[in-house]
Amino acid sequence: MAASSLTTADEKSSILELRNVTKRYAFTEVLSDVSLRLNLGEIHVLVGENGAGKSTLLRVAAGFVRPDRGSVWVAGSQLAHGNPRASLDAGIAYVSQELTAVPARSVLENVFLGTGRVRIGRMRRPDLLAEFRALTNRIESDLRPDVLVRSLSQAQRQELEILRALARHPRILILDEPTAALDGKRSERVLRILKQLASEGMAIIFVSHRLNEVFSVADKISVLRDGRMAVSDSARALNETTLVHHMVGREVSYLFPELPVMQPDAPVVFQSHDLHAGPQVRGISLSVRRGEIVGLAGLIGAGRSEFAMAAMGAASIERGTVKVGAGQPFRPRSVGQMLRLGCAMVPEDRHGQGLVLGKSMTDNMALGSLRKFARAGGIISQRLIGETADHWIRKADIRPPNRRAIVATLSGGNQQKVLLSKWLNTKPQFLIVDEPTRGVDVGAKAEIHRMIVETAAQNVGVLLISSELEEVINLSHRIVVFREGRIAGEFVGRQTTREKIIELAFGIQSANSSGLSGNQREEGSSIQ
Repeated sequence: MAASSLTTADEKSSILELRNVTKRYAFTEVLSDVSLRLNLGEIHVLVGENGAGKSTLLRVAAGFVRPDRGSVWVAGSQLAHGNPRASLDAGIAYVSQELTAVPARSVLENVFLGTGRVRIGRMRRPDLLAEFRALTNRIESDLRPDVLVRSLSQAQRQELEILRALARHPRILILDEPTAALDGKRSERVLRILKQLASEGMAIIFVSHRLNEVFSVADKISVLRDGRMAVSDSARALNETTLVHHMVGREVSYLFPELPVMQPDAPVVFQSHDLHAGPQVRGISLSVRRGEIVGLAGLIGAGRSEFAMAAMGAASIERGTVKVGAGQPFRPRSVGQMLRLGCAMVPEDRHGQGLVLGKSMTDNMALGSLRKFARAGGIISQRLIGETADHWIRKADIRPPNRRAIVATLSGGNQQKVLLSKWLNTKPQFLIVDEPTRGVDVGAKAEIHRMIVETAAQNVGVLLISSELEEVINLSHRIVVFREGRIAGEFVGRQTTREKIIELAFGIQSANSSGLSGNQREEGSSIQ
């Protein structure tokens, strides 16, 4: 379709309108009479709890979902329902929450796939390279054109998705949680890019659960709650308190519970010594005591997740040992070995490593501890599994509270609660949680924080990995900062600041700077 031309004076012109959109799946109404208007040069942020209908609304706008009622208009012309090609032709580029690049193809090929400029077996490489360099310069990306996508980190794949969208030269850019997988530095860069694109006249709508991001870039904010538009207003007319209230319909004790008192002489439940595992884990020595939450901070690629995988026996260790409780030092050989010793891990990638999406909540929660449910003759007690699932559904406030619900049908926040419940059900003495609230709304985030703190209060040692510094600071007794595969230093949780952690993560802070733990120096960690 050829969109009608727009004339603009000093006033911004409406470019995208969603009018009275309603969408129902089976007996559930996901969207109910939702209207939204997007202007040229505007950044419009869409927020709401997981399951509020945000992603469905974006997919309606992008043509991937056919609404039951309502319409989508671009520049005064109505789009055909459920037609992604019509949306593309109208100038809409959509970056999904799920990464869609082809792993076996190069970055360059993926950027231009679908544009008609790359066909199987041939492409005009010189022309594409020139445009690729222009795109990467535009968003300050360091992605290399010939690298295979399967070798990229999750953060790099997110950058690739944005490059793919911009390669279509859109007037309207729709992004579903573009910063969820990014650390502070990369998130700030994406937000800076969005501001630049908006200043050039592009219309942008995106979803974010990070309220500081919302208010740093939004011209307008719309809040969905239970499939309905709760409020749509100028960002200047809202603040964090009112926004949270509109999102959840109730006051959230925001957002971090009081930490349990940690006894200084509590026994060490987990300890690593000089652990080496690949280029991103280079001699890590740290300990976690019973009832203590130790937060790991650092840039993406600093080695935090890689250390966790090595500590859990999920990655090959070149040198070094770990010790669990009062046991002897050893080198982990498998995840099963660590599970038998009372260790558990909530992985960063809940879809690829944590959950079986096609199975029910009951099945997923039982998978980590099947031996608990075995009766004489090795027969699994389905009754006991069901009762256990009901217990965790109540405790974690998982919605809908139906243990037979297929996990793939749940919102991201409820999926994360299922995953956390799965491993808490093993009753570990040491628990690693890697990015436990990534892509999770404020209501679910508060519940997950509560579960982590309650776990520590039951004398479980917790290792918390998060790219959200507020989360690390407010949920940790101690914070260990990683840089380039090594420990740069540590701080006492709420007695430090974002700035101090960032300085140390970048290698700016000296060993004598205030806030560094004296114990860390005695243990010989590298403070550079």
